[in-house]
Amino acid sequence: MEMKKICFALLVVAMVATTVHAAVPQAHAPAAHIEADAHAPVQADAVAHAPGDAVAHGPGGAAAPGPAGASGSITVAPFAGFLGASLLSLIAFYFQCDNAPLGSDQSHLFPLVLGSDVPIFDDVVEIVVEIAVEGVWRQSSNRFVGMLQEESASQSLPWKTRISMALISAMTDACRRSDGTVNRRLINFFDVRARADGRPVNGVKTADFTVDGGRGIWVRLFVPVEDSSSSSSSPVIVFFHGGGFAFLSAASKAYDAVCRRFARKLRAVVVSVEYRLSPEHPFPAQYDDGSDALRWVGTSPDFGRFAPGADLGRVFLAGDSAGGNIAHHVAARFCRDPAAFPALRVAGLVSIQPFFGGEQRTESETRLRSAVLVSVDRTDWLWNAFLPAGSGRSHPAAYPHGPDSTTEMAGLDFPATLVFVGGLDPLQDWQRKYAGWLRDAGKDVRVVEYKDAVHAFYVFPELPQTSLLFGELEEFVKRQSARSQAAL
Repeated sequence: MEMKKICFALLVVAMVATTVHAAVPQAHAPAAHIEADAHAPVQADAVAHAPGDAVAHGPGGAAAPGPAGASGSITVAPFAGFLGASLLSLIAFYFQCDNAPLGSDQSHLFPLVLGSDVPIFDDVVEIVVEIAVEGVWRQSSNRFVGMLQEESASQSLPWKTRISMALISAMTDACRRSDGTVNRRLINFFDVRARADGRPVNGVKTADFTVDGGRGIWVRLFVPVEDSSSSSSSPVIVFFHGGGFAFLSAASKAYDAVCRRFARKLRAVVVSVEYRLSPEHPFPAQYDDGSDALRWVGTSPDFGRFAPGADLGRVFLAGDSAGGNIAHHVAARFCRDPAAFPALRVAGLVSIQPFFGGEQRTESETRLRSAVLVSVDRTDWLWNAFLPAGSGRSHPAAYPHGPDSTTEMAGLDFPATLVFVGGLDPLQDWQRKYAGWLRDAGKDVRVVEYKDAVHAFYVFPELPQTSLLFGELEEFVKRQSARSQAAL
């Protein structure tokens, strides 16, 4: 396809030009070094802790640069920024061009998909100019090198994971502006999307359905393809993706893969929710959208037709990071007014490294303040973009168990909750406080901690903790499903 080749060539030229320009001022500076950590084995053991238990960790700071050629170190030249960042851009562009739109009513979500009615050539030229003229990529390349140094010095992660996380962080940093807005055109360009496919892929079929077209709310259903002889019903997992309320999508390739894995391994029908994003749509838009999606599950004929084996008596709310925050607040709404969600019963809540916070800095935030994905600088920006104007992080949306909260948890029939915590996640102290609040209110809560897990670890299948999480999740769903069926 000639137009695709032209656009691809333009992108290559722009990336080379801007990244080489970024490297020129550093040509005579000493090369940065990453101290290799040969003494930090990956810990794959899952340990259940009470919310107040502490886990000891080493320092999370980056190693100081050393002289060129120092023994036991890895040299990272500015070219690494060009190589990694450009590869990400080209791969993202390739998949954007090769993926078809989500569906006839979702094509507006993919302005860069070839074959749509949008003039792709003009869009790509505008994005290339934006990258080159504004210097966004120069900034991202430098950030990528810095974060790669920090991650290599402080964590025992595979290089594939380190590079991926540093690239994601650099990409989102380049797209969030100091005035509190998001460069939505640029972030959508780099966010690799997957399309729904009614044909079974790895034993799971998918389809997209509109919940509220006027607000842009839709869901992607993941249904395991059972043997023709099977007559058993499947639990339902309503899933909310992460991204700090401001980034990513139910169609993002990573979350499409995660939800497909949920459906296959748990033999569950997964409903991945596309909710509106901040700062364009701040609090409480995400909670409203999540509640409407849950209500849709119980009332939509489309859901019953596409997933006839779904058991609405075994519905689980689940989410990671900001999605874990949304899942909690949707669960609280359900508990306060279950009649508003007819025909379904919430059997459990799965909170994977939920995004909570407060005004006071915790020990883990201070110790891991520069971590990738959820550094203190990034999380502060995300809270400011999401919370109502003039409110701080003590707002109940961020701190549901804080002094400003109006939720009387003791009086709610809150579902059993499974909370996952990572020992290298700056948010871990808030997650333990959240679990402790539920336990103090007499709720059934279990905390599972992986002491060497970073934030969003389970999105990376190469990490050993990922398979452990899926095992814990499978046991939780089985146990709560049995309790739910026994209560009928």
